[in-house]
Amino acid sequence: MSKHPVPPPINATRLKTSIKMAISKLKFIQDKKTALAKQQRRQLADLLGQGKELSAKIRVENIIRDDIYVELLEYLELYCELLLARIGMITDINRQTCDSNLAEAVQSVIYSAQYTELKEMTSLKELLIHKYG
Repeated sequence: MSKHPVPPPINATRLKTSIKMAISKLKFIQDKKTALAKQQRRQLADLLGQGKELSAKIRVENIIRDDIYVELLEYLELYCELLLARIGMITDINRQTCDSNLAEAVQSVIYSAQYTELKEMTSLKELLIHKYG
């Protein structure tokens, strides 16, 4: 039996840049969504004040969905911060498998990148897949 071929080493500078850009973009979108949510809540209060309960119910669903999305972005930001703090473990050419302390962060970033629509997250996902398969 032959071992799997060893992938070429990951570019540490590129990885660090991708993580920092992803963190920055995640923070920006969180701030933007939070500001929109505040505005939507004021509009919701106005609708309720006018007695338009049916319209208010529809708006509440959107507000809840956006709140959940912001929380997920916060988790992704924390995972990216962890990856940045442990970048040495990721770029170590002698480590071919993902450390158990990083597994959740790596898996979460790879899985969720497609749902964020952020090119920075997609870039990070590709680098992690390159490293860990």
